[in-house]
Amino acid sequence: MFSSFEIGGKYLNLQLADRCETRWGRIILHCSDVDDMYRELKSQLVDVGEPQNGPWGERYFHIKDPDGHELSIAKPIKKSTSLR
Repeated sequence: MFSSFEIGGKYLNLQLADRCETRWGRIILHCSDVDDMYRELKSQLVDVGEPQNGPWGERYFHIKDPDGHELSIAKPIKKSTSLR
């Protein structure tokens, strides 16, 4: 089974397989307010990392999906924003 999704002019392709080789990778999901999303997930007892500002210009935190793959919840920030 194969699915393809167009997201903002880019494509995400997913294929169902009996066996997979997991390598490093991450899906980054942008939201309008990282801290609000963090509080919402934390209130639902989801194991989440603390939000932080990355030197590359994103505020983000990480969670893991049920298979252990890392997801990043992020929002671009101005480079002048101080790091925590």
